Amino acid sequence: MLDMAGVQEAVREFIADDVVGSREVDPWNDETSLFGSVLDSIGLLRLEFFIEDAFLVTVDAADFTVENFGSVQAIAKFVMARRTVAG
Repeated sequence: MLDMAGVQEAVREFIADDVVGSREVDPWNDETSLFGSVLDSIGLLRLEFFIEDAFLVTVDAADFTVENFGSVQAIAKFVMARRTVAG
């Protein structure tokens, strides 16, 4: 069963391993803004593809807001809301 903590951990791991390339620093807590500091435009695209593939949700261009993608917690809330609507 997919839960909020599981989504957060999967997103953190993806960003650390596939976008940043290091787990030595973990700035992806609830207070850290991902826009501009951790994720550039290519990173956001990679994150979009990961979210769509891993969690079977659709991410539209209009979804890329600070409210939805500003932090790991915001991303997890977005995923959980989309999964609830989808099914």
